[in-house]
Amino acid sequence: MTKHRHTRKHAPVIDSPWINRIVLGNCLDVLAQIDFPCVDLVHTSPPYNIDKPYSDFTDQRHLGNYLTFIALVAEQLSAKIRKGGSLFWQTGYTRADDKSDEINPIDLLTHPIFNGHGFYLKDRIIWRYYGGMSFKAKFKNQHETIYWYVKGVPGDVQSLPYFDVDEVREASREYDPRNNLLGRNPGNVWEVDRVAFGSAEQTSHIAVFPEEISERIVRACTRPGALVLDPFLGSGTVAKVARSLARRYIGIEISRRYHQEATHRLGYQQFGELDTVVSEWIKEYLLSVGGRRGRDEACAFVEEMLVTRLKDDEKHMLRRIADLESTRVLPKTRKPELWRMADEYVDNLGERVSLDRGPVSNAVRAYLRCYRLAKRFNGVRLLLLAQKIVEGIRREAATTDGLRNIVTRVVDGAPSTYEMRDSRAIILKESRRRIKVASSRKVKNTPAESLLFGTG
Repeated sequence: MTKHRHTRKHAPVIDSPWINRIVLGNCLDVLAQIDFPCVDLVHTSPPYNIDKPYSDFTDQRHLGNYLTFIALVAEQLSAKIRKGGSLFWQTGYTRADDKSDEINPIDLLTHPIFNGHGFYLKDRIIWRYYGGMSFKAKFKNQHETIYWYVKGVPGDVQSLPYFDVDEVREASREYDPRNNLLGRNPGNVWEVDRVAFGSAEQTSHIAVFPEEISERIVRACTRPGALVLDPFLGSGTVAKVARSLARRYIGIEISRRYHQEATHRLGYQQFGELDTVVSEWIKEYLLSVGGRRGRDEACAFVEEMLVTRLKDDEKHMLRRIADLESTRVLPKTRKPELWRMADEYVDNLGERVSLDRGPVSNAVRAYLRCYRLAKRFNGVRLLLLAQKIVEGIRREAATTDGLRNIVTRVVDGAPSTYEMRDSRAIILKESRRRIKVASSRKVKNTPAESLLFGTG
C-alpha cells in the first residue's frame, strides 16, 4: 500500500503544565500566558455572534468589534502554532447588524484576517448535515465550512503540514481493483449528521459538533503525541477526540458550566486506542456481572479475552490479513475478493463483546462502538487496526504485573466511568453516560488564578 503523506518532522515535544488540561478562562488571556509556539493542530469553532443563549457569556457584539476580537485570536494562534502546523476554522454565518436581514459568511469575513497573520489556505471543507433550521424567506441552512489553514509560507518545505490520508480512508462504494486497499480518499465534502438529542455526545451546550468531524481532522493531520488545541472548547469534543487518539491537548473554555461538563465528559474517555478497547471489554464484563468486581477478576477476564481460541473463519481471515502485512503487496485482481471477505466478516460480528470470538474480533467490536469514524472504514482496515491493538495489549500484558497495570490505568483514566475502592474493587459508576449531571453541581466562587486549570 502506498503512503500518501507529507513527512515533515514535528518539533521536539515540550512539556508544560497547560498540556492535557481544560482551562477555565478567556482564550485571549490564557493564550497570552503560553509563551512558546508548541501547537501542532487547532480545530475550533468560534461563537457566531448571532445572540445565541450560551451559558455565562453574551454572543452579540457589533460586527466590527466581533472581527476585532477574531483578529486578536488569530494573532495569538499564529504565535502558538508551529511552522507547518494546521488550523481548522469551522464556521457558519453571522448577521451584518441587528436591523439587517443580510447574512455574512464568517469564513469569508475572517479569511483576510488569518491570511494576514502568517497562515495560508490549504483546503476548504464543507460539512453537510441533515435537518437544519428552516426559514420562510430563504433556503434552510444545511452546511458549515471548515477552512484548513497552515502556518507558514506556501511552497516552503518547512511549511508543509503533516497529512496521512491512509488514516481516514473510507470504504469504497464499489470493489474497484484500481482503488487503494484501505479505501478511498474521503474528499472535502463531509456528510455527517448533527448530534442527536439524548446521544452520548450531547451536553447542555447548544452547538455541539459531531466527534466524527474532529476525529477525521485529528487522525489525518497529526501523529500520536502531537498537541491539539481548541481555544473555544465548548462541549469538549476536540479534547475528547484528541485524548481518544493518544494526542495531547489543551482546551480553553470561558463558561464555568461548559468547563465543568467538558471535564466530566472527558472523564469517560481513555487515553489512546489500546486503553479504549480494554476499557470497553471491562465495561462489558462489569455490566454482565452486576457492575462491580475485584481488580484480579477483571484482569482474569482480559487475559481470557486475549487467549480465546479462534474459530475457523476467524483464523482464515486473519491469516489472509497476516499475509498482506508480511508482503504489503497485493495484485489488483485479488483486492475485490479480500475486500468482500473482510467486509462480510466484520458485518457479521454483531455489537457485543463475546468469548465466543477471538481477541481481534472483540477488538473490532469495541473499536466500532468507541470511534465514530470507524463505521466508514472498510473491513481490511478495521482488522489491521484491531490486530495492532491486540498485539500491543499482549506485549504489555507479558511484562511483570502487565495486566494489573493495564487494568489499573484504565480504571484511573476514566473517573466518570469507574471507581476503585480499597485498591481492589472496581465499580462501574454508570451504565449510560450522563454528561449533564455535572452542570447541577455548584461551582464555588474561587479566585481567578486557581480557576485556570481544570482536570483533564
